[in-house]
Amino acid sequence: MALIACPDCQRKISSKAKQCIHCGCPISSALEKDIAQADQYRKWLGYFLAIPVLLGTGWIQIIANKLGIATPSNGFGEAKSFADVLMLTAPLSIGIGFIIFAFLRGWLASLHSALLASVGVLALTAYIGTHLMPWFGLETDFLTQATQLAGLHDISSYFSFTNLAKLLVWLLFGYWQAFGWWYFIAAIAVGIYIGWWLHKDIALRWLQEI
Repeated sequence: MALIACPDCQRKISSKAKQCIHCGCPISSALEKDIAQADQYRKWLGYFLAIPVLLGTGWIQIIANKLGIATPSNGFGEAKSFADVLMLTAPLSIGIGFIIFAFLRGWLASLHSALLASVGVLALTAYIGTHLMPWFGLETDFLTQATQLAGLHDISSYFSFTNLAKLLVWLLFGYWQAFGWWYFIAAIAVGIYIGWWLHKDIALRWLQEI
């Protein structure tokens, strides 16, 4: 369910509401029907988008491997199945998904906070993928490498806008080196879809039930 505007006072209310909590205006059954229909369209749109995003990115990599045109990666070898692609790209996909979700929810009010959150999430997933979950196949400790290339030597240097931007670039470069082009593109695409799906469906439902 989504938030809608009251037809009388135009303030935001839950689409489940029978009347406006601000002005008491009743929500008509016709409007309820339109809302239900819109929710149904949104759900099917999500399923429709999932097909090219999830299947397309995985099979493109597999086909590229079979044709011998895939970009070699420094982290892991060729994917043998669609499930392999999703597993191997999971750290970056999860990181990108949370970043997109935060953007859509309006939690990143400034460019500096957006950079800080992006670097934090990508650095965390890089650390987890490299040190805590070795089966992901990230053999290169590119988190440490990215930190060194960005010229970050102490904690205070991490919070300047310029250093955050440099670290973000080097982190993405590290993922690209570890994954190769097709894996990198697949992970970004799947991550964007994850963030959009969370924002459009689960997040709104959770927030309204709190």
